[in-house]
Amino acid sequence: MRWNAWTAETVTHLGHLYEAYGFSTQGFDVYLATGLTEEEPDRETTEQDMVHRSFTDAQIRAMVLAGEIVDAPSLAALTLYAMSR
Repeated sequence: MRWNAWTAETVTHLGHLYEAYGFSTQGFDVYLATGLTEEEPDRETTEQDMVHRSFTDAQIRAMVLAGEIVDAPSLAALTLYAMSR
């Protein structure tokens, strides 16, 4: 499977979550992609200034603890990831 600048050997569905359960019915799915290969991105014109980079689990944990990652969907997705390990 290919995402913008990455190809994954495997993609595992970790779960379906809701943005703000009880307040909104907007949901999203969380996937874990492994065996990633970085490729040249094929971005639309409005995405040309986009920056992407990878982080280790330890770096992400530090960013959560430092209050750099604070949005509920990201934290919920990280919880599913941690529980899947």
